[in-house]
Amino acid sequence: MAASQINTTDSVTGAPAAIDTELVGGKHHPSHGVRDGMDEALGARADAAAATDAGAFSLIALFKRLLGKMPSTLGPKSAANSLSVTLSTDDDALLGSLTEAAPANDTASSGLNGRLQRIAQNLTALNLPASATWRYAAVAGGEIGTADVPVKAAVAGQRNHMTWLTAVNAHATVDTEILVKDGAATVLYRGFLKAAGGRLDIEFRSPLSSTVNTALNVANVTTGAQVYFNCGGYVAP
Repeated sequence: MAASQINTTDSVTGAPAAIDTELVGGKHHPSHGVRDGMDEALGARADAAAATDAGAFSLIALFKRLLGKMPSTLGPKSAANSLSVTLSTDDDALLGSLTEAAPANDTASSGLNGRLQRIAQNLTALNLPASATWRYAAVAGGEIGTADVPVKAAVAGQRNHMTWLTAVNAHATVDTEILVKDGAATVLYRGFLKAAGGRLDIEFRSPLSSTVNTALNVANVTTGAQVYFNCGGYVAP
């Protein structure tokens, strides 16, 4: 294309327009192909896939390498048919195995699976089936000694929880302290009953709880008192 065929004036402003001198000279006229080096950068359709990620290859060769790293099918059908992933070595510790046990309390260290089991146990304790509840009725004549009285026997792998307690001292003159105990040694609650009808009616908003595999006991502290114990609660981890 000759220079005389090129309009060198901007039709709007009237100012001189920039001209590609190589285009004017016909060097890059469509019939002459693409700009120098462009065919090498893009590559030919028959170019083989690049051998490495870092070498000097055409765009087509690099694109073929990228496609070759993808599996034939993608999606949720199975892990084998999805993109391969290398998991961090601590992922199992963070997530926890499928058989991980729940932690002993809400602040103990555990994986995610164990923590979810602990949450489920706590929810179970809030919404219990009737079969998980228990109730103890006083014996005829009341308790007159100081020996431990098991109001709820130990349950394998479970803890006993007391949510309410009624205690009445029927002795005419003997006052006494009363105890609720976790097994034989740990006192969970201590109260006092006056003689001649001293009474306690308690609802424990925070249940009195035994340790795992341990009975809940009640007891008088003073011999000679005559205390009627009635109580109840539930069984849960």
